[in-house]
Amino acid sequence: MKKIIFISHNASRSGAPLYLLQLIEWLKCNYEVDCTIILNAGGELEKHFEKVGKTYVWDGHFTLSTITEKITAKLGYK
Repeated sequence: MKKIIFISHNASRSGAPLYLLQLIEWLKCNYEVDCTIILNAGGELEKHFEKVGKTYVWDGHFTLSTITEKITAKLGYK
């Protein structure tokens, strides 16, 4: 089984995320692929992405003041 990682800016109902979701559904239907999706931000289609594969939302904390705080927040340390 092939594994593919897809990366999207968000899960909004705009053109690119809709197209990506349809592409993933088509690949899963026609080929045996294990899909992992990384979203920079969530959105309306997040539940649909979760149905077709493991979905992770990269939730950045951009309101922090120093670069050290931003890096540690991205790494998951609070």
